Amino acid sequence: MKKRGLLSWVLEFAGRKKTYFGGSVILAMLGVAASFVPYLIIAKIVEQLLAGNTDWDYYLKQVILMGVFWIIRMTLHSVSTSLSHVAT
Repeated sequence: MKKRGLLSWVLEFAGRKKTYFGGSVILAMLGVAASFVPYLIIAKIVEQLLAGNTDWDYYLKQVILMGVFWIIRMTLHSVSTSLSHVAT
């Protein structure tokens, strides 16, 4: 008898809720990707500070953009968690 893999067992366990499980995983990965963006924005802000940029509008826009990505990340995390709870 062939030994079953973990993914095979999980998909069988998920049964008819496979789409919820898959959606949960995809949204979780997108949430992780969105959580990296603020760090990249901070790097650009530091770069501009060191370059002598004194345009406060630039910095305000970057901080707002970081907040938007934080909200996106939290939303994706919340929906992913909800889908995984429905799947189980």
